[in-house]
Amino acid sequence: MQHSSSYFLHPWTRWSLALLCVLPAQIARAAPRPLASQAVPATVRLRAPLRYEQTYSASCEAAAVHIALHMRGVDVSERRLIAALPVDRRLPDVGPDGAVVAWGDPYRAFVGDITRGDHWPLVGYGVYAPPILSLVRREGMGGSFGGSGLTLGTLRRALAAGHPVIVWVPKLSLYRWALVRRTWRAWDGRLITWNQNEHAQVLVGYDASGFWLDNPDYTYRSEGQWLWHYTTAQFTAGWAVLGNQAVVVARGHRTALRRGR
Repeated sequence: MQHSSSYFLHPWTRWSLALLCVLPAQIARAAPRPLASQAVPATVRLRAPLRYEQTYSASCEAAAVHIALHMRGVDVSERRLIAALPVDRRLPDVGPDGAVVAWGDPYRAFVGDITRGDHWPLVGYGVYAPPILSLVRREGMGGSFGGSGLTLGTLRRALAAGHPVIVWVPKLSLYRWALVRRTWRAWDGRLITWNQNEHAQVLVGYDASGFWLDNPDYTYRSEGQWLWHYTTAQFTAGWAVLGNQAVVVARGHRTALRRGR
């Protein structure tokens, strides 16, 4: 009679091999499905949003990071976050009509003077998603992801997983002027889309009719209201102005969150 070579193995070795044959199937059955394959709840409101007023007129991005990190249990001051941001302090070139024609690249650094963003002519503007993503990752949020072109589905899945999301959406009270796109040419040659009412807020929930945002500049043209509800149409219109930019602030794995629409 011909025996397999495993017949002559020590009993404990044969038992271990048999266990290895069984375990992968058991692990596959026990593994949770990726978040993208699961239906999200109809309503999500994250716990512990923070009522907080930004330090400077143009520091909304750093203030939004402060709020989002606080919600993840990380206490970092806004001033420390500002100090960690790359900054291009050069003044803009303006045309005969006073419009900005050339300035810094907010995809690389904060553009202008962060303490004087609401002055005109502009001397301070803001910063976009890539430097903010680098900042939150340096503060321990290694699972964070973001950039331009994100979808509403990605935002909802992130919130359903418990992750606050920094979004570039104007204040609802300024929508009369806030949905106008303008452009300037950055020193590095990139064509920059910008908006005079550029603002970063923290997405903290959604429901069937829209989204909840934590506004870090609630004392200025916000009627003192720090938690705002935008209808889906309002949110979509404002978010689209600067290209659907967002940073999901997360500790965990990020690829599953990005799948789907």
